Amino acid sequence: MLLELPVIRLQVQLDHMKPGLPPRRRYEPRILRQVAELHVTVDGVIGIDDGAEYLDVHNIRHPRTRDSKGRNGISIMTTGDYAALRARYGAHVTDGIAGESLLLDYAPGLAGRAMPADLAVLAAAPAPPAGGAAEGGVIPAVDGAPTRLALTGVHIAKPCVEFARFCLERDDFEVDDVVTATLKDLDGGARGYKMAAAASAVIRPGDLLTVDLGD
Repeated sequence: MLLELPVIRLQVQLDHMKPGLPPRRRYEPRILRQVAELHVTVDGVIGIDDGAEYLDVHNIRHPRTRDSKGRNGISIMTTGDYAALRARYGAHVTDGIAGESLLLDYAPGLAGRAMPADLAVLAAAPAPPAGGAAEGGVIPAVDGAPTRLALTGVHIAKPCVEFARFCLERDDFEVDDVVTATLKDLDGGARGYKMAAAASAVIRPGDLLTVDLGD
């Protein structure tokens, strides 16, 4: 089954969302910034808004990067998966709060699916110039046709205790049986999926992410 899921929100994490030292850390969503477009590169993403650039903390060029190996530069979540989380944990689990790069409009959600190792974004904007030639993984736009950006190494975004306590609206720093059960509930793609870009492109709301879920 081939899905084409529209991008409806773009955002970056400006810094670590769990500041401080364990075990006394809290989930801090205020570090998120919604942007008008994402410049996606093999190093990670850069948010663009009102002419200003915002380097995502998973970009390997960020001074406090969370992704020195370049495996988690971009992440996705769907509206359906957020709706499922709100049904279990409450209205405070708003769209975008998990910190994904791309929010996709898909009511059934992707959690629990056998996801392919590779995805693609059909983006209206061409890839940024790289020495005058397109980089590997990008098909340049021709006569207004979309650019195809390959995304590789798709894997589950593993939940953390801080996000689990946030979902539970817990103010303590305990990791008890309830938090442990919540970590299991948030696994399996319930908090989205992470991946890396094979090349460079610009993504804007309305672009399509294609997912081949097989049969």
